[in-house]
Amino acid sequence: MLVDDAVQAAVNTEIRALLEEAGNSGEFDPEAELYALGLSSMMLARLTIALEDSLEIDPASEEVNLTLVRTPLDLAHSYRQVLEARTSQTVSS
Repeated sequence: MLVDDAVQAAVNTEIRALLEEAGNSGEFDPEAELYALGLSSMMLARLTIALEDSLEIDPASEEVNLTLVRTPLDLAHSYRQVLEARTSQTVSS
């Protein structure tokens, strides 16, 4: 699905930028835990702000529990959940 690809690409781009800024290669396994990739809690906060800006979605305000997010794939899934909820609300309205 195009939305899935766009969301995952945005997540990957933002994580890669943060890793490179921290002096890492920027390459990562999307199934690896975010902390294992070298992302600190401050970096995770910056990541969610950057994703909110680029995707115009704030999963926390949509009752998505971001504390359960462990991997880049989990993070992309949380943003897709919000997009799917918005799409279903639009279609049913």
